Amino acid sequence: MLTLGLDIGGTNIRSGFVDGNLRLTDFLITKTEDVFAAAAGGNGKKLTAYIAELAAKHSAKPDCVSLGVPSTVDKTNRRICSTPNIPGLNDIPIAGMVEEALNLPCYVQRDVCFLLLHDIYEHKLSGAEDFIAGFYAGTGLGNAIAYQGKLVTGKNGAAAELGHIPVLGRTGICGCGNSGCIELYASGKHLAEIRDRHYPALTIDEALRRHSQEKPIVDFLDALGAAIATEINILDPGHVILGGGVILQDGFPRAALEERILAHTRRPYPANGLEFIYSRESQENGVIGAALFAQSKM
Repeated sequence: MLTLGLDIGGTNIRSGFVDGNLRLTDFLITKTEDVFAAAAGGNGKKLTAYIAELAAKHSAKPDCVSLGVPSTVDKTNRRICSTPNIPGLNDIPIAGMVEEALNLPCYVQRDVCFLLLHDIYEHKLSGAEDFIAGFYAGTGLGNAIAYQGKLVTGKNGAAAELGHIPVLGRTGICGCGNSGCIELYASGKHLAEIRDRHYPALTIDEALRRHSQEKPIVDFLDALGAAIATEINILDPGHVILGGGVILQDGFPRAALEERILAHTRRPYPANGLEFIYSRESQENGVIGAALFAQSKM
C-alpha cells in the first residue's frame, strides 16, 4: 500500500509517499502561501491541483491520498469545515474533489490528529488504556486526544479544539470568528508578534534563548501552560505529549513551560506524577501519521 500523505499547515505543506512499512520517499516542503497563490480558482481547486501534480510526478501511482489539514473536519472525514489560519479554505468537499481528479480514495483529518497518531506509534502507546493528550504549538495551538489508542473526534468531528477555548475579558478576534480564543495568546503566530514588537533584531529562537525570563515571553509561556493544564484537569490523561514547531525549536524553554503547566494543574491529582513526552523533532511526522490514518481506513 502506497499513500500520498500531506501535512498542511498554516506556514508549510509537507508531503511524501509512504509505503506499507512506513518508509517515506520524495519528502517535500512547500510554502503554503505559494500553493494557494499559484493558480486560478478557489483554494479547494488549488489544493486539488497541487495534489494531482505531486501524484503525477511520482514513479508509482499511490493507492490513496491522506490529507491532514489545520481545520475542523466533518465526522465523515471528507469535508473541510473551517480553517482559521488559511483564509478561503472553508466548507470544501475536498475528499470528493481529490477523488474525482485522481480516481483514488482520499481521507481527510485534522493535521494534529496525524501528529498524535505518529507519536502513539513512535512511543509505542497504542495499548494505552487511558487518555493520551497531544498538544502541538505551531502557527496555531493544535490539540488531539486519543482514548485506548483511538482518536476522539466528537459528534461533529470537532473535538479537541483547545485553541478556541475563550479567555474571559479578552476581545481579540480569532480567525475562527470568535473573540478571545486562547490561541491568540498561546501560538506561534502570537510568538512572532511578540518578537516583532519587543525583539525585532532577533529570530524567534534567539528571543526565546536570550529573553525567556522577561515578561513578554513569561506571559506567553503562562498562557500556553494554562491552556494545556485546562485539558489535563478535565481528562487526567495517562500520557501528555508536547510537540509542534514552536515547542520543538532550538532555544524553547521546555522546563519553564512544564513549570507553568504544573502551576495551573490541580493538586494532588492530576499534577502528582505528571510526565511529559516530547515529539521527535522531524518535519516528517505528520506525513507518516497521514499514512497510519489511511492504513486504518483501507
